[in-house]
Parts: sequence; structure tokens; C-alpha cells
Amino acid sequence: MRRVFVIVRKEMLDSIRDRRTLLMMVAMPLLLVPGIIILMVKLQTAQMEKAETRQHRIVFVGEEVAPALYTLFQEDEHIYLVPGIHRDSIAAMIADEHLDGAVIVPPPKSAGIASPA
Repeated sequence: MRRVFVIVRKEMLDSIRDRRTLLMMVAMPLLLVPGIIILMVKLQTAQMEKAETRQHRIVFVGEEVAPALYTLFQEDEHIYLVPGIHRDSIAAMIADEHLDGAVIVPPPKSAGIASPA
């Protein structure tokens, strides 16, 4: 056990004597870590501001089924409802990044069921 303490003491003394090692162990982390944190915070803030000002292009299908939901989407300032897009071409336009998304409201299930006579 005594040998271990002797070796640890020798290594610590060697590290403290060497100025470059001391600089790399103490001074560099004290300078680099706050710099990296500040850079990351600024980057995150810039990305959040960009996301807040972006207007999303969305297609709404089924406005006659859910008029209240359609009105909510219309009133949102971050959403632009793209008119006149056929339902079959929505997936291709999203893949090509011409659209950001789509809201498809299916007709109610009871609309296609005939009541028994």
C-alpha cells in the first residue's frame, strides 16, 4: 500500500512541476468550458427564434367535417393553409418539402352506413 502512495505522490509532483501539464489540466478547462456553454446557449437561442418566426405550410382536408378545427388552423399566425392541393399528391409534396404537413379529417363513420328499414 505504501508503494501506491509513493507512486501517486511522485506523479502529482511531476504534474505540478510541469507548467504545460498544469496549464492543460487547470487553465484550459476553465477557459474552454464556459466558452462552449456560451456558444451552445447562443446557438439554441438562434434556433428557437428561427422556429418561432417560421410559418408552416399545411394542407387541411375535411374542413366541412371539422369547421371549428379548420378555423383554429386559419387563425394561427404560424400556419399557412395551402389551398387546392389534391389528396393524392400530399405525400409527394411533403417528401419534396413543398409542404410541411397535412391535416386530414376523415368523414364520420356513420355517414356511409344506411339505417335499416
